[in-house]
Amino acid sequence: MPTPIKNQRILVAIQSSEWAITSEAMQTIIAIAQGMGDPEALQTKLGQPLGNTRIVNVRDGIALVPVTGPIFRYANLFTEVSGATSLSSVATDFQEAVDNPDVKAIINVYDTPGGMINGISEHGSQVLAAREIKPVYGFVSNRAQSAGYWLASACQDIICADTALLGSIGAMMQLGVDEESGTITIISDQSPFKNADPTTEAGRKQYQQITNALAQVFIDTIAANRGVSVDHVLTHFGRGGSLIAADAIKAGMADRLGTLEGLIAELKSKRTLNPPKKLGPTAMTKDELMQQHPDLVKAIADESHTAGVAVGRQQERERIQGIEGLAMPGHDALIAQLKFDGITTAEQAAVKILHAEKQTREQMANDYRDDAPRPLPAPNAPLSGDDQPEAKEKLTGEAKWAADYAASATLQEEYGSQDNYVAYMKAVESGRIKQKKG
Repeated sequence: MPTPIKNQRILVAIQSSEWAITSEAMQTIIAIAQGMGDPEALQTKLGQPLGNTRIVNVRDGIALVPVTGPIFRYANLFTEVSGATSLSSVATDFQEAVDNPDVKAIINVYDTPGGMINGISEHGSQVLAAREIKPVYGFVSNRAQSAGYWLASACQDIICADTALLGSIGAMMQLGVDEESGTITIISDQSPFKNADPTTEAGRKQYQQITNALAQVFIDTIAANRGVSVDHVLTHFGRGGSLIAADAIKAGMADRLGTLEGLIAELKSKRTLNPPKKLGPTAMTKDELMQQHPDLVKAIADESHTAGVAVGRQQERERIQGIEGLAMPGHDALIAQLKFDGITTAEQAAVKILHAEKQTREQMANDYRDDAPRPLPAPNAPLSGDDQPEAKEKLTGEAKWAADYAASATLQEEYGSQDNYVAYMKAVESGRIKQKKG
């Protein structure tokens, strides 16, 4: 018996959508769609409206919002038959719980293999926003996989049964090729990428790029919701597979083990019914941060080390340049030592260099003094008149310098003693120092 035309439309819709769902659940959905028979006859048999009416139970101020089975964007007969969840219905029921003042906390109860990506991000954002108003918990009774885990990650805390499965993070497309329709499809030349053929390498590549991009959005969202890095999600959150509850908690995908009734009892006793967690930075101890977000701690440490090394290098460059600016002839060795000791500042180096210069000058004065000749006896009679220039010209060496000193008040004031002046002139004559100008 050929597949009814309405069922064919369902199959086409399934195969033309992007999914975040386990492969097994995808095959189940296709099998149900292929074996549904006549939708109108089935609707009569069910005796139910097409709309997938949802019921939110409220127990002592705690709303229970079930998210079960495959997830579809909108409610229809297929969601009724397959036991699936309609995002449009869940979003409506969830918002009623948020807006109801008698509801003090919300528990989203997940048992889903995932579903259509369409609408998942919007509902996840709705859950995040609700956390600003009242506590929102996620309880995983059996599984929260793929799109189901996407939604669960938006809750402020994830509590799961010890046998629950979490993960299956990724995206997929289930493409079908109709070889018996007898139709011919013409694509406009201006749109070479429209309706790509998945049986060709180019078409498969195009669909692969779309799937990869959707998976990256999924991964980025999970990382933000759980407060971990994207690399942590890629490495520790199953890599597309699912983790049993205890392993999921260890990896940071969930918060703790528990039961639904236990969680309800805790909330009723207000032992965990605290003000809703605000999105953004939260206070925690160093040990808590290291335990809950080891990758973040490592990233911060690495970044701080890198920044510290950069700052340290810049400060060292500035220190060395400051010392180089103090260069003074005769102290090259001392300046080189101070530049590379790694601790002396430019100010400290200036003090040490000036002290060394003072010691050098004092040593030079002592050397002059040691080399100075004995004082010459004073002339018997001072030179005077026209004979003075002629008599001075006859003097040479130390005698001339002694005579110059004796005749000059300026030299006497500057050098303090004849010995100092004679020693100075002797050093000039030997080339040890250059004579001052003027």
